[in-house]
Amino acid sequence: GQVARLVGARPVGIVGSDAKCRYAVEELGYAACVNYKQGDLRAQLKAACPDGIDVYFDNVAGDTLAAVLTNLALGARIVLCGMIEAYSMDKPPPGPWLGPVVGARATMKGLVVYDHMHRMPEMTRVIGGWIRDGRFKWKEDVTDGVLPPDARRQLRQGAGARRAGTRRLDEPRPRLLVMRVANAPPQSRRARRRRRDRPPGPRRGRARGACGTRARSARSRGASR
Repeated sequence: GQVARLVGARPVGIVGSDAKCRYAVEELGYAACVNYKQGDLRAQLKAACPDGIDVYFDNVAGDTLAAVLTNLALGARIVLCGMIEAYSMDKPPPGPWLGPVVGARATMKGLVVYDHMHRMPEMTRVIGGWIRDGRFKWKEDVTDGVLPPDARRQLRQGAGARRAGTRRLDEPRPRLLVMRVANAPPQSRRARRRRRDRPPGPRRGRARGACGTRARSARSRGASR
């Protein structure tokens, strides 16, 4: 959302608490923010984006994506970066009705951050400049040593609107592991067992949490996520 604002867009956030909404608007400069736990999300998005949503950056999917699809502007673009709502489910949930995508002549495209690692120097230069100028803000929780169970549980439950990571006791700078803001359902026993029993192999890039400050951001008409 901050990147969208700094390049001229009007970012609208979707979060899980009023406190996060206030932080997004008052500290990060979002034009508006809605709490998906309070009332009808579709109606809230309609009020925040009366001309429709031009660009939606999603790493949640599920009911949130379904609500966004009913508020698309003509020619909208949807970036699919992750599906947090489904990660802990034993079976994938049924997909949303895609009729609104056709009606809006919209485009949906998947995004995996590792496909764009060659642009890391550019990102470092641009966002680093914003940080030095005081225009880009963030919060982070750093734990020394191995991330304890309580901290992991807070990450899964979306306890704070900030990045979280661990720091080896012999290194001064934190090694960030996870970036999360909104809530995600706890993993089921079967899902945990499936991950535990998975045979070792090469690590694959995952879009989950790899997209900075919470990636659920709807931008109303006039936007250039």
